[in-house]
Amino acid sequence: MRYRNPRDVRNRPHYQHMFLIQRPATVLERLLDVIRVVPGSIGRKAARKLYRAYVARRLAEFFAVIEGLPKGSLCIDLGANVGEISEGMLDRGMRVIAFEPDPATFAKLSQRLEGRDGVKLLCAAAGVSDGLAEIQRPEGWSEATLKGSPGSSLVHRGKGMDAGTATGVRVLDFASFVRGLGERIAVLKVDIEGGEWELIPHLVQSGCLELIDHLFVETHEWMDPSRCAQAAEFRQMAKQRPSPNMTFDWV
Repeated sequence: MRYRNPRDVRNRPHYQHMFLIQRPATVLERLLDVIRVVPGSIGRKAARKLYRAYVARRLAEFFAVIEGLPKGSLCIDLGANVGEISEGMLDRGMRVIAFEPDPATFAKLSQRLEGRDGVKLLCAAAGVSDGLAEIQRPEGWSEATLKGSPGSSLVHRGKGMDAGTATGVRVLDFASFVRGLGERIAVLKVDIEGGEWELIPHLVQSGCLELIDHLFVETHEWMDPSRCAQAAEFRQMAKQRPSPNMTFDWV
């Protein structure tokens, strides 16, 4: 079925991707999954509610893992944005290292978390080598509102992105960074808008994956359909490897 209303969330690749990789797990989710294909406002509302339900469930699962960790465990937030997830981990007694490459977003992150015990904030991207890169922001982005800031990307270009607001950012070799910590990482959350395609193989090849207990990754094949096969390989790896505990359905 094709949805021609441009305001229909079912037209959005991110929503379509979510409905493909998530599966209804409750009676409410199953009901919404049936209704979301109904034409008109009823289907649109059901799709929005189902999307929010999936996000809420994934966040609950994530924080259930956090709450099961010993206090003071080290967690790393790659793509921290303005710090909601980092703050949630700090509130549960974790130590947190938060990476946010966009300097405008990093300023908001710093306002939120700087001065709290147990947090280290890095204005940098996690990559496969040290250096500099350009980050592009989505169309409609402004420094005043940070609208769309979670979609800023070092990888994604073209449709939906505004090259006019791009800025330079620092990149750190994340495998070297991990080795330099000298301790295990209890949780690594990766939401880096396409950067995962290089970063995950880099962690595997460097052996750093063995230093992580729980890995949560949002994959972005909806941005680049040519990555679907690689995303499938990631999920197959998660099934085959006994550790770390990996999910590639982060939201």
